[in-house]
Amino acid sequence: MRRTWVFLAVLSMLAMSGEVPAQTPTSGSLAVRDATGSSSCLDGTVFFEGQSVRLGGSGFDSGATVTISFGEDFDTLTALSTTSADSSGAIDHVVAIPTGLATPVLGVMEAVGPTVAGAKTLYLTQLLPIADGPGSDTDLDGIPDICDNCSAAINPGQDDTDLDGCGNLCDSDYDQDGISGFTDFGQFGTAYGTDDEEKCHVEPIPDCVVGIEDYGFFSANFGKVPGPSGITAGTTACSR
Repeated sequence: MRRTWVFLAVLSMLAMSGEVPAQTPTSGSLAVRDATGSSSCLDGTVFFEGQSVRLGGSGFDSGATVTISFGEDFDTLTALSTTSADSSGAIDHVVAIPTGLATPVLGVMEAVGPTVAGAKTLYLTQLLPIADGPGSDTDLDGIPDICDNCSAAINPGQDDTDLDGCGNLCDSDYDQDGISGFTDFGQFGTAYGTDDEEKCHVEPIPDCVVGIEDYGFFSANFGKVPGPSGITAGTTACSR
């Protein structure tokens, strides 16, 4: 207890001497979403250089000036713009993610302004995975490769029965060992003629029956790794 009082006394002396900031910082989370209102997998999963994003947050003083900054890390935060908090202390502001970044990078978006009638400084932050752009759609199924769980085959349904991030149309690795092999062949043989959707590789997947077309897919992919998938790049389950 004595040490606690001594510590508090030292802090008090430092504050009076000006060596401790008068404003006490507090922190929170900044909401960031695509400014177009997109509900695709891109929204909130990955962002891009030049993309317009809508920022949301609360807890600022009514009418406070809030500075919006972005950096490739916390040490490189640079102011992008300012906005004013509404009467409830909330912000709703659109800003563009800068270009010329060393993508891919985990960037930092930050909103800073006074709160509690100026007695504190509020820092709202959010980490953003930044890519250089949506990229191509190799299979032309309307889903960018970076979001496509099977970019080598047309699969707008994005069916992924075993939920490993690799779509059924690119995945005959049922035992999750990273390659389609004899164990998988045994499982496929057992499932032939049934409604085991994991062994179905031709859309539509729901309510399918494992048949000759699925066998053709399995045979063509025997001995191969599953994928490519933009969802779980770099894992043993799927490749990109």
